[in-house]
Amino acid sequence: MRKHWKFLLLVCLILTMVVCRFASAARDSGDLTRKAQTLLGEGKTEEALKTATAALADAEKKYGGESLELSDSLQVLADTHQGRKAFREAAEVLERLRRIQETNLGPRSTRVSTTISDLISLYEKMDDGKSAAGLNEIAYERWSKPRVQKTAISTPVQESPPQKTHSLKDIESYAKIMMILADYKKKHTYSTEDFFVCADMVVDIWNILKTHGITSKIAVGNVERDIRLGGSDFEFIAKMNHAWILAEVKPREWIPLEATGGFIVDPNAPNHDLYVNGITFESPRQFKDFSDTRMSFYKTCREANKVVESYNTQYAGKVASQESLEQRGRALQKHEECKSLASGVLAYLKR
Repeated sequence: MRKHWKFLLLVCLILTMVVCRFASAARDSGDLTRKAQTLLGEGKTEEALKTATAALADAEKKYGGESLELSDSLQVLADTHQGRKAFREAAEVLERLRRIQETNLGPRSTRVSTTISDLISLYEKMDDGKSAAGLNEIAYERWSKPRVQKTAISTPVQESPPQKTHSLKDIESYAKIMMILADYKKKHTYSTEDFFVCADMVVDIWNILKTHGITSKIAVGNVERDIRLGGSDFEFIAKMNHAWILAEVKPREWIPLEATGGFIVDPNAPNHDLYVNGITFESPRQFKDFSDTRMSFYKTCREANKVVESYNTQYAGKVASQESLEQRGRALQKHEECKSLASGVLAYLKR
């Protein structure tokens, strides 16, 4: 009898060790992921990289290499690589995350669309137009609906589109504008590392032109492809990746200026029409308000998607508990914050 109890005690001890080991692994993975996020936020990118790598290794050990449980670790690792400007490594991590999400959630999941959006941004930073274009096609096929032409989007903020200037030589202020752009270019360096880094440069040029008595507006859009057709309003805003200046040289006649390159866009350039069909802002204050709202919108809605997915995975269809009610309240709050910011962003398209 004593031997029997000794045997049962031994079994219990072994089971306890196993349970503690798995609980410790789960705790280690989550703790390391949060620690990596904190280190990244403090600018300690190399420490964040080591911690994020360890977090992923712990998660792989417990859940396997293709589990959806790796999502947080992979996302933090990708963010850390971006913080180190290691965009190629970040893209490789996000491609793995995308594959795992598509396998476990299906190709049309909102989480997949978020990851693809992040990948497109990365490939554009790396000047990998082929990869970005390929993902854009995938995104269009999966999530886009036929887009109805809307005056608020196809027409800039001014009452009617700018008249096209066929010859720059006819512009009286041509020499003055060229002098301003050339002087600014000598004193400033354009970097493509930041998504909206051109924002600061166009604000500078806007102020300099105003000082010289030249009226101008700040324009935002995409000068590589026409983003006005197809997709939703939010996709239209998401594809904006550049800012430039429209300078008024005659009544209702505007010419586009490239602050980053320091030149006047040639009227005969193939993409000239894209320059005159962006969303425009009368002042840097309006432009910065839009830019800040836009960034807050995407960040908050991404967080909202994660909270909702977490709730659906852990609590949906189960008996309500205090924890599930708190999680549901958090999900609803994030959803409302996302909707509120969405209204603010779309307001710029309806002015």
